[in-house]
Amino acid sequence: MIKKIDLTVGNIDNLVNFYKEGYLELLKIVQTNNLLGKSNVQKLSLMAQVDKILLELDEGTKVWIGANIPEMYRQGSVDMVNELNKLKGEVKITDFNSLHQDAVRVIADESYLGFAEALKTVKRDIVSTFGLVTKQEIVGELATGIISGKTLPQVQKDIQAVLKDHGVVSLIDKGGKTWQLDTYSEMLARTKMVEAYRVGGELRLIENGYDLVQITVHGAADDCRLVEGKVYSLTGQTPDYPNLDEIMNMSNHIFRPNCRHRTIPYISELEKNPDEFKRLSNKDQEIKDKTLRKVGFSTIGDGR
Repeated sequence: MIKKIDLTVGNIDNLVNFYKEGYLELLKIVQTNNLLGKSNVQKLSLMAQVDKILLELDEGTKVWIGANIPEMYRQGSVDMVNELNKLKGEVKITDFNSLHQDAVRVIADESYLGFAEALKTVKRDIVSTFGLVTKQEIVGELATGIISGKTLPQVQKDIQAVLKDHGVVSLIDKGGKTWQLDTYSEMLARTKMVEAYRVGGELRLIENGYDLVQITVHGAADDCRLVEGKVYSLTGQTPDYPNLDEIMNMSNHIFRPNCRHRTIPYISELEKNPDEFKRLSNKDQEIKDKTLRKVGFSTIGDGR
């Protein structure tokens, strides 16, 4: 049975809880009742609090990435070698050379940029929210002379209407989905940890002279079903097999946010029907479960 990816290795819950706490603090600051009627000095003080929270999130993210991306990469490398040894029994774990170190660095840098961009977007949202409140206050002052007494609830109502669809929620992924900061942080953390795990395994295969991998099967209902069970070349150098880099042309979801698919070793000489797998892997349509079983794929439903 194919081993499931153990995301607890990466302490994702710690990062998510950290972001949830920060997000709640930010929401308190940008509440209409908290901003309404504040002087410019008071608003500057609130914005300083925003900057402090965002800086703490940024620094905490760096620490988390530095501790957990390398560990997840290592885990993926170890698990891939173990799975390969079940098939061949000849591969040993070696030290991480500069290739592995560079790969970890790239994934870590990309991970940090993803979080950093999210925090920048949140900052823009909050600055915009402050500006909208100030604008509505000025409109209210022009209309009533001063924001006080019985005019305050009406001005507050106007501001709430303006900000109804505005706030710290405009984080949008490549698929166009909108996320709040805490849920976005969890999605991004899971996605980058799975990527680190997968790349760690794939590079270990290449290092040991293996080029073919197979996509795990989970009975996907989205476009991932088009690639489940198919065999790909990691380097593009194995004749008659599609290149893994081309997999995005087959599916809009594979290896995207929260995708649970991964690659596993594939050794054609150990398969019952390698020619059939090769043929099926080059077709645009999905491989049906019945066909997968017929050609010998035995991991259907594993790795959820």
